[in-house]
Amino acid sequence: MKWRVMDLSLVAWIAAIIIIVSLAAYRYGKMRGEGLQRFARQRGLGFSRKADINAYEEFRDFLLFSDDSEKKVSNIIRGEAEGVHVMMCDYHSTTGAGQSASTRTQTVVIMESPRFSLPAFEMYPKDIFRRVFGILSKKKDIDFPSRRGFTEEYALRSENEETVKMVFSDTVLSFFENHKGLTVEVKGGRLLYYRNGKLIRPEDARSFLQEGLEILRVFE
Repeated sequence: MKWRVMDLSLVAWIAAIIIIVSLAAYRYGKMRGEGLQRFARQRGLGFSRKADINAYEEFRDFLLFSDDSEKKVSNIIRGEAEGVHVMMCDYHSTTGAGQSASTRTQTVVIMESPRFSLPAFEMYPKDIFRRVFGILSKKKDIDFPSRRGFTEEYALRSENEETVKMVFSDTVLSFFENHKGLTVEVKGGRLLYYRNGKLIRPEDARSFLQEGLEILRVFE
């Protein structure tokens, strides 16, 4: 009888902890969404709390969205910034189901500008995950033997190797050598940028967006 009472008490404590953690996560998510909405309004940008990922053409073609995981987007900010059409949102990708489910979340920025003209490419950090993820592109790495810092930090892939090498000038290579941990994809006249697994805080939204615009400018 004692053991049964103890077991019930343990279950009750576990249930209480789960409820507290869930409520805290919900409250944080709500406050974070409100903070991002305020940022959008201050910048004159549109905001949507949730949306169907299939409703946005900006997500088409990018390698990030090409796997068969369950995909969701939230906290979508859209509009014009410094003459560039921008979209910033939280992207949630879930693989598996039940107890084996795994969700990866990060804030991504997609930009489009009439001044922007680049060949398609994918560039991401050479960590273990990215090496596995990079197999999806089925393209070989583009190396710069004279720029060891860049080559050791990043995997760069494209079907247009020679054209991409011309785009990645010394200025561009130096920029990325000094800004580590970035993932950049260019497809169909759009540039996508994020830091793997990084969900930005509302107070960092401005600097995160500015970093994306800086990446765009370095290629212009």
